[in-house]
Amino acid sequence: MAIALLGMLAQMERIYRLERAAGARAAREARGLPTGRPAKRNATTCDGAAQRIKDGAIPEQVAAELGVSRSTLYRELRKHRESTSHED
Repeated sequence: MAIALLGMLAQMERIYRLERAAGARAAREARGLPTGRPAKRNATTCDGAAQRIKDGAIPEQVAAELGVSRSTLYRELRKHRESTSHED
């Protein structure tokens, strides 16, 4: 019975923690602040990576230098390319 009671309390605490996190996230969004994990790369980094690949660098090496996987590099370059095409 004690184990069941501890399990119930742990489940209740988990629900409360999720509600607090959702409330904090909603408050940040309402104030216009960013939510989630900050990006490792910025536009300058993506520009440099795209230029290096265009100049003939191996994508795996560029990804290793940035500290990301090759698929992450390609995904970020695609997002960057789409965002710059919308600005033009």
